[in-house]
Amino acid sequence: MIDDVQVLDAVGNNRIANSSFETSATGWAAEGTESQSGWEASEGYASAHCYHIRAVDRGDNQINRVRTLLTSALAAGTINVTIRAKVRWIKGFPEVLLRLRGNWLDCGGEMALPPNLGTPGARNSRAVNNAPPAIVEVNHSPVLPAANQPIVVSARVSDPQGLSSCCSDIGWTRTRPTPRWL
Repeated sequence: MIDDVQVLDAVGNNRIANSSFETSATGWAAEGTESQSGWEASEGYASAHCYHIRAVDRGDNQINRVRTLLTSALAAGTINVTIRAKVRWIKGFPEVLLRLRGNWLDCGGEMALPPNLGTPGARNSRAVNNAPPAIVEVNHSPVLPAANQPIVVSARVSDPQGLSSCCSDIGWTRTRPTPRWL
């Protein structure tokens, strides 16, 4: 998650037009491996919204990036510029790189990871004493039944607490090309 993006010139003017994402992600483009990124309507840094970066692989300075234009160009060779943003790690590689076009100024950093990354192998907040059975490998035969043809539905059902019963004969009706429950 990224919010409050700033490229500050020598006098403190922010050259990013939509830096806080309060109404939308207008002006921001996610490309390549970051193309699933977008506006986050449910949270932000000290605000209601932010930009959620979703990357399926590493970014670069070519086509795998999230970009926006500056409101006005910085003079060539300008070195008195501040680049910063509020970022929050959710998962994945905990580094972020903010870079100006042409790679002449950048700001990289490692995001702070939460001290407790979860509960692998231990009971967590989603645990229930008696969860419903797991139903997997559901199949029906024949795959394309004729009208009024009997259908056999099979599945693998398991439950750590055991199963007293799970299946019974169920009637089907054929009103469309695919069967529906009655």
